[in-house]
Amino acid sequence: MEIHDRQLDRDESGIRNHVMQLYREVDKALGVAIDCLLGCDTETARFVVSNDKMINHMQHQIEEVCVTTIARQQPMAKDLRDLISNIAIAGELERIGDYAAGIADIVLKLNEKPHPDFVGGIEALGQECRNMLTSIMQAYEDLDETGARSVAAVEEKIDQGEKRLISTILSYLSDNPRDIEAGTYALWIVHSIERVGDRVTNIAERIVYMVSGEMVDLNA
Repeated sequence: MEIHDRQLDRDESGIRNHVMQLYREVDKALGVAIDCLLGCDTETARFVVSNDKMINHMQHQIEEVCVTTIARQQPMAKDLRDLISNIAIAGELERIGDYAAGIADIVLKLNEKPHPDFVGGIEALGQECRNMLTSIMQAYEDLDETGARSVAAVEEKIDQGEKRLISTILSYLSDNPRDIEAGTYALWIVHSIERVGDRVTNIAERIVYMVSGEMVDLNA
């Protein structure tokens, strides 16, 4: 039993390392996507779009290893919760990678930089979400339930920032209807960035589950 437990510990440690590697790739993709949007950098945008395949592959590998570990080790209680939660967290990170690729794909469709009225808000909202992502993954590493709950509470600030940006964009489009295409793209980008906050909150819920065994709704 002791040998079995040691192997399970090694398997779980390896999985956690892979999840953190996935996080680092996703965070980099999100940061680069926002930067290339603000700079209208199509070459870098193409890289972000193509790199999404690697992020997807990393997520699939984590899921496969977790499923294999469950089948071979037949874990109980907290170990089983951890493995199931790692599958879910990797899935949330992969979706954030999708948002980054989606933003980069819009850069390829734009003919110019976003309107100056939008740039500051988009950059600020993006940085807030990246800060949330960094903080929640620190809580993941530390198995910090209190920290996870605190990060989830920041989502309300993200939602408020999204509403302000949407109002700014719609007001601009009301006065400049010819820019409807660029404005629509800007609205999509703002929504994608806000969704990062939602995914971070989902990760926070999984951390609470890993630590306490309690399924919670931190969006409530």
